[in-house]
Amino acid sequence: MMPSLNNIQIRAHDDAPNRDCAQYRQLHTLVRGLTRIPLSSHLWLGHPCKQYIIEDCAAVCNLTALTCVWDANCASLARIMHTNADSLLELRIVFASFTRLEQLVIDVRGNPVIYTHLATLVFSEKGADPMAYLPVLEMITPFPRLKVFRSLTKYPFGDDTVFRGNNSSLEDLYLMADYKIIKMLSGHGVFARGRLKSLRKLMVADCIVEIDNVDAVIDTYMVIIGNVLPGLQQLRAIDADISDALIATLTGKVQYENLQLLSLYCTFLTLTDIVRLLKSLPNLRILANRISGLGTDFRKANALGIAGVLRTQYNPLNRSFKRWHITNTAHFPENFVIASILLIADVCPCLESILLNSQTADAAMQTFKKLVGSKLYADCKDRFTVLLSHASKRPTIHIKRVYRPSGATAT
Repeated sequence: MMPSLNNIQIRAHDDAPNRDCAQYRQLHTLVRGLTRIPLSSHLWLGHPCKQYIIEDCAAVCNLTALTCVWDANCASLARIMHTNADSLLELRIVFASFTRLEQLVIDVRGNPVIYTHLATLVFSEKGADPMAYLPVLEMITPFPRLKVFRSLTKYPFGDDTVFRGNNSSLEDLYLMADYKIIKMLSGHGVFARGRLKSLRKLMVADCIVEIDNVDAVIDTYMVIIGNVLPGLQQLRAIDADISDALIATLTGKVQYENLQLLSLYCTFLTLTDIVRLLKSLPNLRILANRISGLGTDFRKANALGIAGVLRTQYNPLNRSFKRWHITNTAHFPENFVIASILLIADVCPCLESILLNSQTADAAMQTFKKLVGSKLYADCKDRFTVLLSHASKRPTIHIKRVYRPSGATAT
């Protein structure tokens, strides 16, 4: 009976055994043995990894997942990828160098390599020098069934190589790209309206680059997001400038009924912004943002007055909203945070938990004590009560609704 292996990790550091020692001969025997086993598993090649070990792995076949570091040994790594191009479902590459990147999709004979069934492609970077050039690879469609693409480093091609042929399959996209790359991809029609038919998750992160026209960058991103937004279920925007501009798009006349998760982790929102978002996104279940104040709609009213307005004009504000991540760090306007929590909880009947993502346990406890001692909470506690939990890694305020039989009144 053939052995079954699920996960093989090979790390060979600078002090790894030389070819002529007993330890290497044992490793050599093991690695060569892998070529005779139907792996259907994950091969993980660490960094730095000796060239001869990678060469030994080049004959391993039937891999379904590969994680490796693209460095001076890229030719040998590419051979492993090419050998397994028909079986790989997941490929994760950490770039220690961007040299000869075209070898990822072109073999030694100059023929294109098609990763027939690859569903997940992840790029990241560790200590790589800036790219000298971005390879342009016309007429190649290497990833026709790609579902998940996460570029956690700057997108490394000079054209739309990764996006070709997967218009109907790509579901999850994390894109870190500066303005020039975004403009280039847009020029190839990657983000044209209706092209990414299956895209449901989008995360946008902008590289830190020196640019003269921030407004042009924001406008370009807004066109892209606007084109794909109708079908999105999850949207995360890391760059604060992009997030600020996004609010106006999301709170316009159009209701985006598919959006269920919105993460504006670095963006300060007022209570006015939050109310408008929850009204415009009727199926939103999870929101992440920082809190700054009350905003233009409520700045002249006190908390009890705002509560009356919300209950009169917006109740219920949103029946889907369940979890709220408040991500304030150093700037934590405690009174506004407390008021916002109670006011939103009062008009969002399904809100269950508020996570204070960046607060210590002691700081969260002090905030919670002020919350339960506030006049606003006294006005709300016949409709819901609050509990503070530290069971998870982040302090969490849980909302417990007070339900009464029909016709019953509070005492």
